[in-house]
Amino acid sequence: MAVTYRAFTDERTQLRVLVEFLEAQERDHYVHSQNKDRYDAMLLTLPDGPYKTRVQKLLADVTAKIAETESIIDATQAQLPPNGEVDQIMAEILAERAAKKAK
Repeated sequence: MAVTYRAFTDERTQLRVLVEFLEAQERDHYVHSQNKDRYDAMLLTLPDGPYKTRVQKLLADVTAKIAETESIIDATQAQLPPNGEVDQIMAEILAERAAKKAK
């Protein structure tokens, strides 16, 4: 069902939401990638047993999460305007965060 927005109509605000969502997905991807690297390294030295089995499961889970976030990032990027506008919106977001920290 298509929704007609009555209150959430400002295009700039909508783009900002998409940019913040993309940032969150990229952050998730980064963390999942770090975890995958960590699990790969651990599996090189872990002896066979329940803990190694657990880490193997974690590796499989995080690998699936990486694929999921990559798919979401690709789909989200297709919804965004050209990079210049995304960069400008991201700069505004970062400036607002810095101003909040300074208070």
